[in-house]
Amino acid sequence: MSVLMNVLKEEYERSKRIVKSIDKELSILPIGYISKKQIGGHIYYYIQFKENGKIKSKYINEKDALEYNKKVLRRRKLLKNRKELLMDQKRIERVLR
Repeated sequence: MSVLMNVLKEEYERSKRIVKSIDKELSILPIGYISKKQIGGHIYYYIQFKENGKIKSKYINEKDALEYNKKVLRRRKLLKNRKELLMDQKRIERVLR
């Protein structure tokens, strides 16, 4: 039984390190989403995000829109992974008690 407990402890610590790494990466990724608007026959790209409960928009040029979109998608993926890791940590904590 102690081998299993050691494996669980190691997994718990590994999970904590990964969450810390994810938090560090999340701090540099943009918050929000990319929106595309057509005004007067021209297409404009904006990154939209919430600030103090209000939706804010910031114009970005077409070249940067693709890069921002990659970063936004990366952020979503990391948030999902982080949530799963935190749920796993709670399960491990219950077993280790």
